[in-house]
Amino acid sequence: MVETWSVNNQETTKQDINKLIEFRQAIYGHALLARRDALIDLLDALICEGPVSSFPMLSQSSRFQRKWPSLYAAVEDGELDSQWLRNYLAWQVPQQGICVFPIDGSPWPRPRSRVLDDRQFVYQASSSDVNGGTVTVGYPYSLLEWCAEPHSSWSLPVDVRRVPSTQTAQEVGTQQIKALAEARA
Repeated sequence: MVETWSVNNQETTKQDINKLIEFRQAIYGHALLARRDALIDLLDALICEGPVSSFPMLSQSSRFQRKWPSLYAAVEDGELDSQWLRNYLAWQVPQQGICVFPIDGSPWPRPRSRVLDDRQFVYQASSSDVNGGTVTVGYPYSLLEWCAEPHSSWSLPVDVRRVPSTQTAQEVGTQQIKALAEARA
């Protein structure tokens, strides 16, 4: 008999939970280099809390088990092996069958952050705006994802990169696709 739990009204086995634990431990052990304890707590808080209205609110999460200065230390002093993480995420994708990897752009609006370098004009789509969206100042990002199932809204981001003003989204997307092909070879 297989022991199961209900998570979001879906059956989850102990094997599924163990895979998630192994995934988390691999991230902790290989991708997070400096301030790894605070970074893993921050990651847990981001995943579990959903939308938050401010960065300091993450320190109030039950998943963030440190004092609020550790939140800032994690971001300011934490180090991440982004290449290892990209490769690891690519390895999570099955090697057999047809794989669909959509690539898309997404803005991160930062209109009030006047001192941030390399901000650009970005289009922010909105269903509530009669014109369909607005132009604001912020950072454009390129997201390369894997769709596990056809016609599903769920996807696994395998590479996320900021598009600098010196490159186009197409150039960054091409770099992401080449890196994915190399990681999967």
